[in-house]
Amino acid sequence: MIQMVALFDWEEQKAEINLSGSSVESFEDLEHLPKDNSEPEKILAEWYGVTPENVVIVHGAQEGMFLTYLALKPKKVIIPLPSYPPFFEQAQELGIEIEYTDIKPRVNKSVIVLANPNNPTGLYLNLDEIVHDNLVIVDEIFKFFIDDKPYFHENTIIISGTSKFFAIKGRKVGWIIAKREIAEKIKKIKDLVTPEPLYDKELIKYIFRNFDFFKERSINIVKENMKILSQFNNIEFEIVHNPYMPVALFKKQGLNSIDFCSKLLNETGVLFTPLIFFGIEGGFRISLGSKDTRLLKESLIRLRNFTSKYLKSATLD
Repeated sequence: MIQMVALFDWEEQKAEINLSGSSVESFEDLEHLPKDNSEPEKILAEWYGVTPENVVIVHGAQEGMFLTYLALKPKKVIIPLPSYPPFFEQAQELGIEIEYTDIKPRVNKSVIVLANPNNPTGLYLNLDEIVHDNLVIVDEIFKFFIDDKPYFHENTIIISGTSKFFAIKGRKVGWIIAKREIAEKIKKIKDLVTPEPLYDKELIKYIFRNFDFFKERSINIVKENMKILSQFNNIEFEIVHNPYMPVALFKKQGLNSIDFCSKLLNETGVLFTPLIFFGIEGGFRISLGSKDTRLLKESLIRLRNFTSKYLKSATLD
């Protein structure tokens, strides 16, 4: 597996057109929006239909996942592929055994770790089909792009945050929703390891108070890019995209994703994300989150021209 730091380094490369990210473009005018004066824990509890004792506020979803692993101490986790790298790399660092499955897990009496919807495919699962005989750790940071109805089951641990759908410039906060005994374990470890995110807890007072505003903004950004994507005709790739997700997946069997994306960057100045970072091969992820749709349009033109040359010279596995 490629290490997570490599993904961070990859996304920070200089590029004329950088479409390697996965969130919508950042929002800057937060303080001009109305604010909820309730305590952040209460706001989240009301949204998910739980009590404040079920809520843990953290710095972000990745910290939330790490604290959850530390609290549960599972011997083994089931991770469907493709998957966001911290899921398996954090588990590896903690000595947790990992069993990889296909994107729709079919297991019982297991700890399952997944994103719903999936990053990068956009697949959105019905959790009722897997929660009853399993403990499911669900990263739902992309959920609001697809479904704004809150979901919580006692056999789930919900992890989310502001960095994708709400995308506040230079700030973020995350949260965990779990049954009380698990939430208490997570809080105890959090207090031992990380300080309270006092400042960024304020974000919670804005985001749900203005949820419809953020939903309209984020969906409209993606919709405008979807119009551009829908006009792209290239028989070389299968394009996988769940409507309103801020990313799309370009698949081609046998494609060496690192080689392809590295040469694409060097020759055209366009940066996409190779699928190998998500534990599989055969394609790349592109962002649909920029307000400037000209970036996507130009990148697709360069992609088409580059692909024909690349495939003539490359040997696919």
